[in-house]
Amino acid sequence: GINVETYDRVRALELLGRHLGMFKDKVELSGQVDTSNPYAGLTTEELKKLIHGG
Repeated sequence: GINVETYDRVRALELLGRHLGMFKDKVELSGQVDTSNPYAGLTTEELKKLIHGG
């Protein structure tokens, strides 16, 4: 039989460029992240008790 292979040179170059970091896709993020620490006011001893189940 006949074996026919086709290549998309432009697509191959695009994928290579993306792999090499030549093209940067913009990603926009929005929202809020709660960074409060519920254990901030505890002493070291209180934290140790929490860790050990006491």
